[in-house]
Amino acid sequence: MKKELLYLSIFIALFFICRQLIRPTDSALDQVRETKIDELANRYLDLERFSGCILIAEAGEILYEECFGMADYEKGIPFSAASAFNIGELASLMDASILSELLGERGIAQKDSLGIYLEAEDSDRSLAELLRQKDRAARKLKIALIEKLSLRSYSNNVERYCREQRLKNTFLGQNEEPLVMGYQYRDYRGKGMELQAMDGLALDSLVLRSTPRDLLAVLESTGTNTKQEGYTDEDGFSFALHRDIEKQRSIIILSNRRQPVASEMRTSIAALLDGEVYSLPLARRAVAVHADSIKAFSGNYSLNDQLYFEILTEKDSMFLLMGGKKTALIPQSANQFYMETRDASLRFLRDSTQQVDRIVLLDGFLESTQIARRIY
Repeated sequence: MKKELLYLSIFIALFFICRQLIRPTDSALDQVRETKIDELANRYLDLERFSGCILIAEAGEILYEECFGMADYEKGIPFSAASAFNIGELASLMDASILSELLGERGIAQKDSLGIYLEAEDSDRSLAELLRQKDRAARKLKIALIEKLSLRSYSNNVERYCREQRLKNTFLGQNEEPLVMGYQYRDYRGKGMELQAMDGLALDSLVLRSTPRDLLAVLESTGTNTKQEGYTDEDGFSFALHRDIEKQRSIIILSNRRQPVASEMRTSIAALLDGEVYSLPLARRAVAVHADSIKAFSGNYSLNDQLYFEILTEKDSMFLLMGGKKTALIPQSANQFYMETRDASLRFLRDSTQQVDRIVLLDGFLESTQIARRIY
């Protein structure tokens, strides 16, 4: 009997071992996706268009959380889970939550006119409309209304909200550590492309800083679909945040780069997670192209009535001539070329007869609506 029980135990153990070996596991699938997300983030990092942190959560569980680049390049400080970014217009999420709570406490209906409670030019705007708006002007009105209804400063309201939501690294201003510095990548000294630290943050005491984990808590507390993307023009930060209730998924991207590619990255990551096709931007690396193939790109092009330029080919090289200035174009692929002195590329497209008839002007993106037409 003991021997039979031993054989049965061995059989059951082998059964579960074999089952795990032949059945694909979620962790194996996650490893593939993690590798692809790492590849995507590192490509944008190599292009100097992104530097920051990415967080992905599903059903309340964090599936992916990684940072790329540096929080402070001058001091060599890497990112950490506590690295606080300027979140720009994402602050409107917290402002709306604080204001909604105050309206509930005061028994104020969201359908009421803003002009009843606050002197404003647009007195017909309802409080509900103000809560939905995310621009800078609307934020100032929200802050003024928060202070009037609460009889407390905005900073005190933010501190209270952070305590209630258990936000560990969200605060106003820049007097806390560790700080993330903002940067722009451009030819601002006439010496070629390089990083420029931006210090616009010091000018605004209402700047709200936060981390991906704190923003995830904010998203989950709202319980609604949310999609916000953008950048802070003065401070060198960009962001993308997407909460999909149906898929129970949140994607948060915070970057200390002025280049607004976070939205593009978020779209690619969502496609990757869903097993759909996505694209990586081409590396700024020269590839070999046949000299005869670039001759088809020569000609004059017009972006609009005021902007004209010419594409020249000389031997095995190609140049953009505009305003008397000639800029070398370096091949990234058979039909895409980049400029060394700008974070920009030109993608040549053909018509139905396979004649080159237009150029997509890519200023640091996969796609663009800036299209120049060939005129002769």
